[in-house]
Amino acid sequence: MNKKYTVTQAIDFLNNRFSGYAPKNEETLRRAIRSGKLKAEIRRGKEGSLIDEEDLLTYGRSYALRLQISNTDFAAAKAGGTQLETGESPKRFVEMVKEVQENRTLDFTEYKIRLMEERSRWASKEGRLRAEIQNLQIELDECRMELDLFEKEISAGEYYTADK
Repeated sequence: MNKKYTVTQAIDFLNNRFSGYAPKNEETLRRAIRSGKLKAEIRRGKEGSLIDEEDLLTYGRSYALRLQISNTDFAAAKAGGTQLETGESPKRFVEMVKEVQENRTLDFTEYKIRLMEERSRWASKEGRLRAEIQNLQIELDECRMELDLFEKEISAGEYYTADK
């Protein structure tokens, strides 16, 4: 008979077992239970749902796999040393991974996970660039305000010299 865990205990178990790649929030597990991604004995009350250890391990492995950090070297190694250069497009990444998949050195699940990881990497880059644009826009607005102040001073016609 396998051990059963409450949602709170399950979070601790997963974080000990899959350090860095486990859900941090109990609500994540509750959503997985409600959606059917994680089997559990639904119980009401203070104790809550009970999750079988085997089901928890299966869910934890799947969750950890989805959270693995994007590593373009993974696909490069599988492709026989071809590496993506910094700044290459996501399209090139997809092409490279498809080539690897066609050679049957990468299964469909790994392929999908790598695509999700690469998408996440590009989304992060987009977020950083948007923040940078926002900061530059603020700086541009400040420069325009300063220029307007200079224009007002110049157009006022009052020039001060050192003798006054």
